[in-house]
Amino acid sequence: MKNLSYILLASILAACGSNTFESENGTVVTYLRKGNGEALMDSAISFYSLKYDTENGNELFKTPEPTPMRVGGAFSEGRGELFQILPMLKVGDSVSFGIRADSLFSETFRAPRPDSISADSEIKFYVALTEQMTEEAYYKKAALDQKELLESYIDTAQLAVDMEILDAYYAENNIEVTKTKNGIGIQILEEGTGPKPEPGQTVKVDYSGYMLTGEDFDSGTYPFQIYLSQVILGWHEGISELNEGTKATIYIPSPLGYGPRKRSEVIVENSILVFDVTLVEIQK
Repeated sequence: MKNLSYILLASILAACGSNTFESENGTVVTYLRKGNGEALMDSAISFYSLKYDTENGNELFKTPEPTPMRVGGAFSEGRGELFQILPMLKVGDSVSFGIRADSLFSETFRAPRPDSISADSEIKFYVALTEQMTEEAYYKKAALDQKELLESYIDTAQLAVDMEILDAYYAENNIEVTKTKNGIGIQILEEGTGPKPEPGQTVKVDYSGYMLTGEDFDSGTYPFQIYLSQVILGWHEGISELNEGTKATIYIPSPLGYGPRKRSEVIVENSILVFDVTLVEIQK
């Protein structure tokens, strides 16, 4: 709400006389607030608060919170006047401007214009650029947020049951493991010399999956993005603990695997999973 309190601010600045600039196509953009932040970085993920109304003041859309977007260069080509103006802002800027409805719907929205909005009317925009991040920083933040969400779903009661089974299995088979905070057992077979992957990075893994009984269920090579790709939580957490080039066996309790879901005739409800893995590569 704070970032979108544009209308009152606009009226105050209009009374005082506000600075403006023009886009390449001649659209007049009025500063509601000039920020002290940096200009758009190449390949940046920018966060915009955005609201737009009909020329009669009827609200058409408002972002509930700053929204991540890519703009500028190839990301703005062919997307109309809005995407020519957005890259011109600096972090902290708040602006207002109008775009003809016919061009906005045809070039930017690429959707039919509602009959209630005339083609030559002006759609009024209020935009604030609140933040920008490098692509690497953005994916890391998104991955950490997803990690927190996934961990909130862990069935702790079932995890305790599985940990007892695994501890007995390690003792019976004389297996030494290190454990992650959520109970994954990692047996290092050959230590790699590369770095560990960070949240948001993409890795390539060779793997062979089987049950504690030794029954195989899958094998292959698989690339995935740590905490962002749709793989089991045990893979995200277990692979994150390996250095690039490491060969290891990882033991995954069922709440970090498929949980109470029956995946196949082999992977039934609450199955503990075992994977022999090699962290082949961390993609830069």
